[in-house]
Amino acid sequence: MSLFQQRNSFKKIIYSWVSLIFIIFIIFILLDQIYSFYYKNEKIKEKLGINEKKIEKLNQEFTKKTEQYNFLNTDRGQEEYYKDVYSYGKEGEKIIVLYNATDTTDQNEQQIVTRTDTGYEFKKRVQYFIDNYTNL
Repeated sequence: MSLFQQRNSFKKIIYSWVSLIFIIFIIFILLDQIYSFYYKNEKIKEKLGINEKKIEKLNQEFTKKTEQYNFLNTDRGQEEYYKDVYSYGKEGEKIIVLYNATDTTDQNEQQIVTRTDTGYEFKKRVQYFIDNYTNL
């Protein structure tokens, strides 16, 4: 009979309110952990998508810069760069430089300056700048 009573006392403990509350508490903790895992997984997927877009954009910029670099390594590319940046022209070539006038009241009004630029004159201007404004 004592064995029967031991089994019965075990059943009483298992089916008691304390064990039921304990089981509900464990289920609640497990659900909380599952939800936090799901939430973190969604955040990681979102960040991954943003980073993939950044990588794609950077790859496009890299290919664009590589194409510009390769173009600037050619004679034609260097000539166009000097024309755009330094208003440089070949001998006998006329250059028109447009710039916004700072002393006028109308911002849309532009002044037009024409001049004939030669490679020799450009080199003279660079040499003049080096002589007067640097300590070489």
